[in-house]
Amino acid sequence: MGGPATEAGAAGAAKAGSKIFGDAEQAGQLFDKVRDAIGGNRIPISDEISEAAMRAAELSERGAKGLPRVISRFVQRVTDPAKPDIAWNEFRDFMSNVSRLSQNEYNSMAPQMAAQVGRLATAMRQAASAAAKAGGVGDQFEQAMQLYSRSKATQQLWADGLAFAKKAAPYAVGVGAGGRFAISHLLDSIP
Repeated sequence: MGGPATEAGAAGAAKAGSKIFGDAEQAGQLFDKVRDAIGGNRIPISDEISEAAMRAAELSERGAKGLPRVISRFVQRVTDPAKPDIAWNEFRDFMSNVSRLSQNEYNSMAPQMAAQVGRLATAMRQAASAAAKAGGVGDQFEQAMQLYSRSKATQQLWADGLAFAKKAAPYAVGVGAGGRFAISHLLDSIP
């Protein structure tokens, strides 16, 4: 009913969707392989991880805004003498949650806190990579991280484009109807 243009649009949307979700799905499969290979292995807490996490906690105790709960929980977990060394599966959960902090959470952090969170995320990523390499699945881990990162970047691009389209739609409807009023408002809204 829609003709060739509609079919081409649908094919393009399907291709984009498979790219976005295909990368995420493939990344998930690779992460599962890594987990199956080294899921029970203990992850050594590097000096870089320890220093970044402890410095973030210190900054919070001294009044800096924005210590993420995941970091306070991570510090409690790795400093609890009653608990065994942290294993891959638990470490990866912490790492994932540190790297997924929202923009609102970053905006509420003091600059020095944000710097420590960034240092911690980087140090955790390096420790996970080293553990994967030591377990013989380093290539799978690196490929999974790249695919996951690419799918998240593409999803963000689509979300940004959709947000723009929603803002522009009322003006586009007015222009399509031939209204000068909509054009003048569109020009007024451009900074």
